[in-house]
Amino acid sequence: MQTSPATLTNRVEGQTFSQPLQQTVERVAPTHGLFQPCYNLSEADFLRLQQSSPVLAAVGGAITSFSLSYLLPVTVEFFLKPVGARGSFPVAALWVGMGSLAVGLVLLGASLVFSRERHRVMKRIRHHFDSNPSELEYRGTPQ
Repeated sequence: MQTSPATLTNRVEGQTFSQPLQQTVERVAPTHGLFQPCYNLSEADFLRLQQSSPVLAAVGGAITSFSLSYLLPVTVEFFLKPVGARGSFPVAALWVGMGSLAVGLVLLGASLVFSRERHRVMKRIRHHFDSNPSELEYRGTPQ
């Protein structure tokens, strides 16, 4: 049995010591496993990960898809008519299609801007685990 200085806050709360507390430390059987340094995630980083904006991206994608699916048949119908029978492009369809396309693209852009902090945190976490791969090793002291 070995002895070493240790502080046991959960067992000696409220007491004051003038010298190190000596406690016996039992030997531990060796452990075989995959070990990797932990990533210390701060509360600020955790909040950045939570505040992503997938709703803006989803709504922007849906509106952009609507506008493209709205404009495609109108455009195809316009160009399939003979040149002399075409007339002018339907202005109402153009306003609806281009307006919804603009709104959808603005929302997609906003989702990228608002999730920039989230991407930075994810990049730091990815870099940590890329530069600290898990290693197969034995830990503990032999008995």
